[in-house]
Amino acid sequence: MSWLSPSVTRALAVSAIALVGSLIFYSQYQTSKEHDQARALKLEKERFFNALCFDALTVDQVLVEDSKQKTHLRLEDRWRRANNGVIEDQKLKVALAELRGLRVERLDNPSQLASLGLDIPEQTLTVKSSIHKDSCRVSLGAKHPTKPFVVIQRRYQKQESIGWAKLKNSKGSLIDLNQLKATTILPLSVGQIDSLAVAPQVGLSAYEIRRRHGYFLLVTPDQEERADRQTVDQVLTQLVGLKGELKTPTTALSDPDLVLTIGHSPLKTRLAFYRQSERLLVAGKDLVFEAKNSDLSWLMRAASSWRDLQMTHYERGQTRSVEIHDGAGRVFKYRRIIDENGGLDRWFNGDKAIDQAHRLSGLQWDLHRLRGMEIIDELDKLECLSGCARIRVFDAQQTILVDVLIDRRGKDAFVQRRGGPVLRVEAKAVEHWPFDQLN
Repeated sequence: MSWLSPSVTRALAVSAIALVGSLIFYSQYQTSKEHDQARALKLEKERFFNALCFDALTVDQVLVEDSKQKTHLRLEDRWRRANNGVIEDQKLKVALAELRGLRVERLDNPSQLASLGLDIPEQTLTVKSSIHKDSCRVSLGAKHPTKPFVVIQRRYQKQESIGWAKLKNSKGSLIDLNQLKATTILPLSVGQIDSLAVAPQVGLSAYEIRRRHGYFLLVTPDQEERADRQTVDQVLTQLVGLKGELKTPTTALSDPDLVLTIGHSPLKTRLAFYRQSERLLVAGKDLVFEAKNSDLSWLMRAASSWRDLQMTHYERGQTRSVEIHDGAGRVFKYRRIIDENGGLDRWFNGDKAIDQAHRLSGLQWDLHRLRGMEIIDELDKLECLSGCARIRVFDAQQTILVDVLIDRRGKDAFVQRRGGPVLRVEAKAVEHWPFDQLN
């Protein structure tokens, strides 16, 4: 740097020192800022606590106390009172979940309990969980004189926390027992149901629907086959949505129209359905509900109505080649090249790129979603023989993913996957399929 004047050299040195100083200052500022943020988050965390000590889904016992009564609730086949009376499971679960999510702002130096309404609380919950050793005790105290807040006291593992919180319950209680009247006949979710054992009226055969990984199985005395997923989902949704009013029968119920045993591991629930004039009674172990909707046609069905109407079952992403027979002796073969960068896939006929690749993509989608209107049991196989159109789909190892025969007849088309029954579909559902040569 001998060519620089002394004044320029000094200026550069001063600039360099200033830059280094700025970087050091900025680094210290960032470190201090991050420390302050971490400290603020810690203080915020310590400032608040949750009203309920542990996850609401693990709770299996609740004792509700107020100045008038004590009510014991326990989870068995469903939530019940000590006298075995049932309550609305979902409403109790929601109430417990709201308490678990309720943020209570801690009082640092709470005064005497009497002034906070905690010497004789408005309501106290003692909550127990089989996976937690200690119970959680939550008490409701006085209301704030000017704000919509109440005092909450929590005792857990010999520690006490007191603070202010705003309840979501409009009744001003931790749990409103009057709102827990049971109306749900089967307090389960669709995902909890593992199986359905159906015992219909005399004249129809019993059968069972069993959940398997990714599908359902229809089991009859004669065979096992894949059940129709759409039908199963619709029935299960209606089943868990059944609502009714608890009744005390004046006479003993007998000769049910349908008996349904629902498996929800490790338990099973038996429901008997009785049609009486325009009423539908549903009886469980020790309960009888009158259903709000008396229609039972959605459940009174033969085993054959559960058979799979989905034409194919495969993962479209596995496709690497497609073979199309047009039914007149011509065979068109296309291979798929996947774009590794997430762009559009390319299709080739030999070495020739296919410009109409969208038609092959549409074919894949149709194969994945097409459902039959009915199963033609009179036909074991399609009668078109060599005149059938045919579509085969292969993966990278040339394993056959789809092998479907198609017989087009006027407004209808009949399709049959390899090893499956003959299905009737609308002809227009397959008329746009690429049975001709693609360019």
